[in-house]
Amino acid sequence: MTDADVFYLGKITKKHGLNGSFKVFLDVDDPFSYHHLPHAFLQTESGYIPYFFEQFDVQSDGRVIAKFEDIDSQGLEMLLGSELYLPLEALPKLEGNAFYYHEVLGWDVWVIENGGKAVPVGSVGSVQDNSGQDLLHVTSPIGEEILIPLVDSFIDEVDRNKKRLIFHLPEGLIDLNRGDQKNTES
Repeated sequence: MTDADVFYLGKITKKHGLNGSFKVFLDVDDPFSYHHLPHAFLQTESGYIPYFFEQFDVQSDGRVIAKFEDIDSQGLEMLLGSELYLPLEALPKLEGNAFYYHEVLGWDVWVIENGGKAVPVGSVGSVQDNSGQDLLHVTSPIGEEILIPLVDSFIDEVDRNKKRLIFHLPEGLIDLNRGDQKNTES
């Protein structure tokens, strides 16, 4: 199993009680879809190692209390702060215009122009996950970087078959968000 085969689920944050239980921060949209998770992987120098849960309970407020099989409170000390991973196949399937950021890397990006026709503008190079506004980094055919805010109302279509994202953006947004800022001369 490699880095490309897994996704970051969360992190062991601190002990909970004296029996080896611990609290987990889940970095997911819906923690309840992981209720009673059977196992997770921890990254080690030799690769990803599965750890099986004796307990993995998502509380009503979304917090998680967990305990690994055969790990007591003393053994847990070495695992505090460890990151938890799952195989990509464990991700819930998304429908409609929802997508995972890793899923769209390399996809074509199209923008609907004023006449209603969609035109290609480039391909997804990366996604910047910000606390304020997530940004799609698009590389145009001439190597120009274009930043597109990931706002639900801007996404017109997610075409998984053609690996294409189609956006309906406010007029002028593409020119404003070009990474090289060629259009800023007065």
